[in-house]
Amino acid sequence: MQVRSIGLFLLIIYLFFSYSRIVEIGIIKGLPAIFLHVQLVIGILAVIALVGSQRLLNWLSTKEGKYLLLFTAWMFLGIPFSVWRTHSLAIFLTRWVESFLVFTLVTGFCLTTRSLRAVVYTVGLASFCLSLAALAFGSLDTGRLYLLPVGKYSNPNDLALVLLVGLPFLWLLAKSERGMGIGTLVWSGACAAIVWVVLQTGSRGGLVAMLVMVLISFVKASLGKKLILVGVVLTIIPCMFLLMPSSIKARYATLLENGEEIDPSERQAEFAVTSQENRLFLLEKSLLFTARRPIFGGGAGTFTVMIMHEFEDLHITGAHRESHNTYTQISAELGIPALIFFIAALMGNIRRLSRSIGSQLADKPLGIAILLSLLGWCVSAFFNSIAYDGYAPLLLGLSVAFIRVSQEPAGSVEDSSSLAKQPVYNPLARLAGASYRGRTGQYAR
Repeated sequence: MQVRSIGLFLLIIYLFFSYSRIVEIGIIKGLPAIFLHVQLVIGILAVIALVGSQRLLNWLSTKEGKYLLLFTAWMFLGIPFSVWRTHSLAIFLTRWVESFLVFTLVTGFCLTTRSLRAVVYTVGLASFCLSLAALAFGSLDTGRLYLLPVGKYSNPNDLALVLLVGLPFLWLLAKSERGMGIGTLVWSGACAAIVWVVLQTGSRGGLVAMLVMVLISFVKASLGKKLILVGVVLTIIPCMFLLMPSSIKARYATLLENGEEIDPSERQAEFAVTSQENRLFLLEKSLLFTARRPIFGGGAGTFTVMIMHEFEDLHITGAHRESHNTYTQISAELGIPALIFFIAALMGNIRRLSRSIGSQLADKPLGIAILLSLLGWCVSAFFNSIAYDGYAPLLLGLSVAFIRVSQEPAGSVEDSSSLAKQPVYNPLARLAGASYRGRTGQYAR
């Protein structure tokens, strides 16, 4: 029991560092480079704790775990057939293995609603910290908000994606507060900050994903909450659009206008139209590469190489070398079987999660938050190349944990009754000034 509590705490710290990018930002701002190894050490210790808790293979009994295992095996088997074998091996070892371990850690340590809420609150708080960093250190020099000149979030689309993943969890934290107290106002303001940063990135995929999340929230809400949601959206979003730079507005306008209707003086609008054309071009090429190598693809992380080899004389700019579509990225780089495994894990999980939300044992607000985040990721994946990042395994792990907690009566999960009686350290609940109330995992002042 003590090992699992320690492991859960290590997982919380690891996820916070991973999704807030606080160490990466700190190093760029002058922190010693040795701190780069802190996150790695914490992750290794969390895995050791998972082994010690004898739940390392807890995920293997789930359909999602089996499909991800098949996906992993197929990626590994395709390395000898890659157009750049050493790079594909590096992608597998440095990116996908870490992402898969996040899935195993979440399913191994999130055994109760309380521990599950602690993890989702961590992801939400990490997203909020990232949004604050973007506001403090970000730049609009290119016409779109980006966080760092180099690194993961130098791409505004990636910045918008990770913020959207954490947004439903931060909103869950706001709703867990009673009434309209300070906690509710603070966390609601944090949600507004994330929305503002997402809009500032000029990510049209992020905007579409956010609209889908709002629509699902509307469908799942009661009549009273529907009215509140409509009021909030119709009040806050238009105000944010009014405060936005004209270049960002022009970029979003390209979703509704064709290239002939845009104002030629708006560079971002021109770039956006060019981006749309390049995305269609890359979609065609990714489908072509899939048809040429339908079994194992060109190898993990080799889409750029394949397209450069074929079109060296076109001088395709670096910003458009990736597929900009996760699903065709998988089919082109790993083959059609890998795409089938990946989609099967996602679609099957969404169906089971939707059914579990209606269970009498379920913490419905928590389940809806996980569903919103997962659906937001699935939509964003149509506009980003994020096949090997840890977002999907994390959300699948949270969903699997929620399904198990919702379907098992108290005490039927191994050691779950003792876990419910033991205090699990939750720094986020304490930070919010909340105390745990009831088996459903609600927090109140």
